[in-house]
Amino acid sequence: MGNKMEITIKFKDENGNIETHPVTVECDVPSYEDFKRIGNFREGFDLYERAVLRARKEASERATQIYMEEMSKKKPMKPIKKPEDE
Repeated sequence: MGNKMEITIKFKDENGNIETHPVTVECDVPSYEDFKRIGNFREGFDLYERAVLRARKEASERATQIYMEEMSKKKPMKPIKKPEDE
């Protein structure tokens, strides 16, 4: 495939400060020439969509793992009171 696509995920707090290091995943996607060579838009789009979905899944999994690791290092929050506890 002829082109590259990057998906970057980063977590920010309510003030816009970055909470974790950004996660970037790069994948190959069909170029215009690839679409022309394939000759069928649906087949070309299928290649594109599959690549994007794989990259999105990988980026989300990696970002979630990093985010959860960072959150586990922070000071524990107070437990939330349930209505029956009041």
